[in-house]
Amino acid sequence: MGIAAQATGTGSSLTAGTEVTLITVTDPKFLDKSQLTLYMDQVLGAASKVAYGVYFSFDGGVTYYKMSVEDLTTNKGDMVDIPPYVDSNSPAQSTHLKTFMPVPIPGATAMKITATATGGTAGAYVVTAVVRNN
Repeated sequence: MGIAAQATGTGSSLTAGTEVTLITVTDPKFLDKSQLTLYMDQVLGAASKVAYGVYFSFDGGVTYYKMSVEDLTTNKGDMVDIPPYVDSNSPAQSTHLKTFMPVPIPGATAMKITATATGGTAGAYVVTAVVRNN
């Protein structure tokens, strides 16, 4: 297990409607692992939610592809973008929303993690990318 990267920021770092890159990893010692876990510590501030994007690249970060999910309800197999997010329903410790998200790592030579606030400027955050083999 190892920490691939960590991003920290204040409320002015995540303004509403702007996708901000928090973490970029290109070191192969982290990308040859099989599992990524994002640990998120987010203060909402004036935002109603903060959505996180997980992107992978096979060409060293020249072109990134957003991780998608397969819609098995409405479109029966359509690949759709449903970004994970934290909001007032997320696990809270004081004013901090603290949660994690496990992600399998595909064949990749780069990855990046982004965040987008909705409804206002988000508060402080710490996002930690931890990798390991199963």
